[in-house]
Amino acid sequence: MKLFRRFLEQKILIGLMVVFVLIVGVYSINKLDKELIPSIDFDMAIISVYAGDMPVLDVEERVTQPLEQLLSNTDGVKSFQTSSMTGSSSVYVEIEEGRLKEVVSDLEAGASSLEAQLSEVQFIDVFPMSTAQGFEFYMELSNGSMDELSIFARDEVKKDLRHFLLLERFG
Repeated sequence: MKLFRRFLEQKILIGLMVVFVLIVGVYSINKLDKELIPSIDFDMAIISVYAGDMPVLDVEERVTQPLEQLLSNTDGVKSFQTSSMTGSSSVYVEIEEGRLKEVVSDLEAGASSLEAQLSEVQFIDVFPMSTAQGFEFYMELSNGSMDELSIFARDEVKKDLRHFLLLERFG
């Protein structure tokens, strides 16, 4: 106990130790491999089909049922749920653990083939559920003439986006 008390009385030594711990902490934080949102795959996918103004019964018969057959014949699909609406069909797919990329690749190939067979279908998208997905950026410009807004978008917005991409890549 006397040794501990004597140690605490050495103010310079305590101050140096605090500074040392702070320096090591700041150095360690900068060396950590950190991600804001780490890449996580959820072993699920969503298939979205857009078929214009096709009636619900036609969507069910011509789009949803062939998709269900494709899913039933795809190895690695655990289960799925479908939903048909006027002009669209959505499918929620649960995939066997660890097989997301393989199964999504098979589903994309099958969906592409189905899209080619059905002239009414405008597009079929297969989205894997993951935090590693890209994103789309939309911006609305208003209160100006088309020429002014085009110049602004081309010169200012494009420059700022390039700056942002450089920060993301090297920052």
